[in-house]
Amino acid sequence: MGTPGERVASRAVVTPHAAALVRRPVDVVTAYVFDPRTMPHWSGVLFAIEPVDDVEPRVGRRLRAELKVLGVRVAVEGELVDADMAERRATVRILPLDGDGAIEHRVLVEPTDDGAVVHFWNRIEPPGWLAGAVSEQLIEAFVDHTARFALDNIRAILENHDEGAVAGLAGPAG
Repeated sequence: MGTPGERVASRAVVTPHAAALVRRPVDVVTAYVFDPRTMPHWSGVLFAIEPVDDVEPRVGRRLRAELKVLGVRVAVEGELVDADMAERRATVRILPLDGDGAIEHRVLVEPTDDGAVVHFWNRIEPPGWLAGAVSEQLIEAFVDHTARFALDNIRAILENHDEGAVAGLAGPAG
């Protein structure tokens, strides 16, 4: 880790492990977390994803998405580079469509007596436009906050049985 205010050029930023207990059956939690159609509902940065007609998690599966990072919209493509549904784990490598940088996002859903624990790990290679402009500490804090925000949303949506209601939201008319 650098000193406060230090600008980073190309060093990877690894977020600490983040996890949340979700008091729902492990199969329900796993299906929800690994369904790309649900990701815009719980993610704090992903607000559009396509295509969603084929949602089967398998190595090589690619999706395009729109992210918002510190107020900047970024079009990306993610590829599932590891997926084992029997083990309830997956890793996606996310690359910007234009530019440099990368995100590796690992997910594990672990069964417990109380439901399931969802684990997130992220490894970020900041793009040049970001790494040269802001401190390493801001990037670390943003990634950590984003992971915890997503986990809190997953927990709240599932524990309140709101997944159907959230999926049906249409927003304001007009």
